Amino acid sequence: MDVSIVIPTWNNCERLPRTLEVISRSVVPPALEWEVVLVNNNSPDDTSRVAQEFSDRLPLLYVEEPRQGLSRARNRGLRAASGKLIVFADDDVTPQPQWLATYWSAYKEKPHGFYFGGPVVSEYEKGPPPQELLRFAPASLRGLDWGLEPRVLAAGERFLPANWACPAAALRAAGDFDTGLGLDPSLGTRRIGEGLDLWKRLRNCGMSGYYLPDAGVVHFVPAEKCSLRFCGGSVEANGVYWVSSDDFVPFLNSAEWPRLRSWCTNESVAVAGVPFKLFVKIASQWGRWIVSLARGREAYEEYITLRFCVGVMKGYREKSKLS
Repeated sequence: MDVSIVIPTWNNCERLPRTLEVISRSVVPPALEWEVVLVNNNSPDDTSRVAQEFSDRLPLLYVEEPRQGLSRARNRGLRAASGKLIVFADDDVTPQPQWLATYWSAYKEKPHGFYFGGPVVSEYEKGPPPQELLRFAPASLRGLDWGLEPRVLAAGERFLPANWACPAAALRAAGDFDTGLGLDPSLGTRRIGEGLDLWKRLRNCGMSGYYLPDAGVVHFVPAEKCSLRFCGGSVEANGVYWVSSDDFVPFLNSAEWPRLRSWCTNESVAVAGVPFKLFVKIASQWGRWIVSLARGREAYEEYITLRFCVGVMKGYREKSKLS
């Protein structure tokens, strides 16, 4: 088997057919042996019916992962996949016609030392959110575009988990997705970082990310995600992940937040494992947010900064409980 496309899905039988239909019309290089590994992650809807409908239109391998969690579903897909190259996609993307061929061509040219990714264009259900909100939104909402030329990723650049590919041998060497990270509806709280964590391990194995502008997908963004509350939840999850991993976090590493790190960095004076100055920052930021609202402002920046600091506090508390 040459290529395995791994698609985890949860409770999304309405849009999943669109993704599978577009993939079925992909440009397939001559003699390419490929498969689509569809992982049903304990969906309560008609996902199994959708899989059955596409079984004669795609080289489809349908598997189930009863344990909730995106990382568990991806790991189940990896165990089932037999391709030399693993392509990861979400169940709500629309790949470009050359998507599969572009990934396969890049792998043949660079079979060792690289993992690959392409651009992601957001398709908003009810139009894009305000630009001021997009400034603080996660990349999964904004989309991703590293330019028009194929190239190695620069420091601080990453792909999106909805659209990337990696040699199977490299994934086996780096290890599974961390099941303590990533979306999991059963937790009742947002978790991120499963992609960041795995890419870090790939880099530690000597791999580099290589950007492919022709391997693009369109990613559907439902209206409920285009809200300040959703963006705040994502940023809060960023804060938790940063403490647990001490890894790259786009929000904290942004040039717009050079002073925020000093408030979030651990120090000797701590309460329940949380830096005392972080409590001060949260209190002051909460006050700024309330005052801004009282003045009739949207207060995006104040709210987002507050949620990030709360996430960092939660991260320190979790870390303290484990130590």
